[in-house]
Amino acid sequence: MSRDDVQPYIDEADRLDEVFINEGKRIKLLKGMEIDRISHEWAPHIDYFQQLPLDYRIGSVHFVVSQDGEPVDCDGSFARFEKNLKERFHGDLRYVVEKYYESLLSMIEEGGFEILAHPDKIAANASDADAKIEAQGWYEALLDDVVRLSAEKGIVVEINTKAIRDRNRIFPAERWIGKFIAAGIPLIVNSDAHYPDKIQLGRAEAFDILDSLITK
Repeated sequence: MSRDDVQPYIDEADRLDEVFINEGKRIKLLKGMEIDRISHEWAPHIDYFQQLPLDYRIGSVHFVVSQDGEPVDCDGSFARFEKNLKERFHGDLRYVVEKYYESLLSMIEEGGFEILAHPDKIAANASDADAKIEAQGWYEALLDDVVRLSAEKGIVVEINTKAIRDRNRIFPAERWIGKFIAAGIPLIVNSDAHYPDKIQLGRAEAFDILDSLITK
């Protein structure tokens, strides 16, 4: 969303909320925004985002700073990730993953948001580059740091189902969700839908996973 589109978005959400109220519908429309952390200077905690009249903010990380100090988008297609890994990160996959989690932990420390988006999203492309990466002890230790700090700061963690069809996985991965439950962290299920027809994508499957883990 461009800065010029922010106020029209807020105005339209307020207008629709008023319509729902006037028509007597039992709907409360909340204004939210997913905010990327690019650096300490551009993240959910900065004044610009804090002064927006939002009901909630979602903090997310998609960019990783290269060894040359440039932020690189590590989300999206694996083909693009693979190209960036070779050309922008000198083929150092562990560096990319560790820097991703470093930024994620910094964002949690900085605060300014209520919901942590897809905390292990980097694994989508990283696991395509190295299928064994999530089984490494150092990788799990990074996840444990996210769980610990999320619990400490009292934030809500998103279970993101966007890739359940395309990549047969959710974020955090099913193997890690029990850690968040054990830490007493509130969880929400979200399709991260960019299209109306995908608003329910993976929702039922995610709740089935949660039910199975909670009843163990």
